[in-house]
Amino acid sequence: MVDKLVLITRNIKPSIEELIRNKNKPGGYYANSLDLSKTHLKLPVRIYLDGRYNHKSKIQIDGIAKLGLKGTKNILKRICDTGLWGLKINRIDLAVDLEDFDACELAECCRVRGAQKSVIYHSRTGDSFYIQYSFIRKILIYDKRAGIARLEVQLRARGVPITNFMNIRRYADIDNLENLFVESVPRIRKNLKPEHRLAALGMLGLVRKFGLQTARKVFKKYSHSQWGYWYKKLFLPKNELPDLKALMHESICDWLEDRIHRSGPASKLPRSHSIDSLCGVK
Repeated sequence: MVDKLVLITRNIKPSIEELIRNKNKPGGYYANSLDLSKTHLKLPVRIYLDGRYNHKSKIQIDGIAKLGLKGTKNILKRICDTGLWGLKINRIDLAVDLEDFDACELAECCRVRGAQKSVIYHSRTGDSFYIQYSFIRKILIYDKRAGIARLEVQLRARGVPITNFMNIRRYADIDNLENLFVESVPRIRKNLKPEHRLAALGMLGLVRKFGLQTARKVFKKYSHSQWGYWYKKLFLPKNELPDLKALMHESICDWLEDRIHRSGPASKLPRSHSIDSLCGVK
């Protein structure tokens, strides 16, 4: 699904521009801003006018995941003056919800090849694992609600591969998780030497505390040995996990085709793929 969409334009209807300027409420780097849901228009849209650097306007639609592409276009047609061709995508968030996982469990399984920075944010509502973190591209995992984890890709500025809004359907053809690798939670081999078993427990502790992406970096910081060598030596072969890339593709296509009537998440994983079963816990 598309979970967030920010558009840049010069194409706001004059009547709406006048309404916003009359409120004279600055917003960030924009001279004027207004939440249209609090006006007589009752649209779930925030508009920002007169950008400090580009003198353009910004449109952000709230609750876009539930609108689908058709609903999004209908709202934009009420806002834009001369059609939708002038709309440029400045930020787009793509997401898929996974049942029978929580954020910590999913973070234990995922890593991004070539990611230079990863971050973990702790809050009262739960942890957010940014397994890739840069200004133009972020991949994060967090708990959407109890028993459902969300995998999300945030693209902005130069990281947006397709900027023309009218070509948004082409996102169904792009692999936005190209460098994502999914590995099962490891099970420690039997009959290991005591020192090797302690090493395995230490590696598992790193994965469960920081997630797989950050754990690999922490391990390499204190050891010249390769993670992959010890991973194969200490743990049993991987179990099969769901294809997150395929599930993300399905989620995006559902939004583009307005298949948003489902009450549940995009996918429900079989219990045989639960973390307990992967760890050998009955």
